Amino acid sequence: MRVRVWAILLIVMILGVCGAGAVYWDGYWLPGKPCRPIRYPTGETIGETLTDPESVDTPHPFEEVTRFYESRLPIGQPGSQTKPWERELVSKSMIRYSCYAADINGMTAETGCITVNKVSAGTRIVTMLLRGEGASPPCPS
Repeated sequence: MRVRVWAILLIVMILGVCGAGAVYWDGYWLPGKPCRPIRYPTGETIGETLTDPESVDTPHPFEEVTRFYESRLPIGQPGSQTKPWERELVSKSMIRYSCYAADINGMTAETGCITVNKVSAGTRIVTMLLRGEGASPPCPS
């Protein structure tokens, strides 16, 4: 009877170590994700990987949407560790917010991309969350 209990405990421990190793290796569930984009107007953080752009049209003015992102995203200078989001003025009617950060495992990285574009009916917001191994994949142009 004691041998069975020890065998079961050993199997559970091995499965636990393998599961923890898989979580660490993949990096998706690790803490410290500063590059997860947020959705307008709820401010909800996007948790899933969006390899295809998520496009949302809103009737709200371009200036209102950009104010929302300016107040919610930690925007800093390129390469800043404390404020990882960067703001790029693509044109008078288009702003791109991007964030590049490595996971704490040092093997995986995430890229957050939010493009705000003035359109005739209001504003178009295109959001992406990209993951990569090693270097951070760049936001598409």
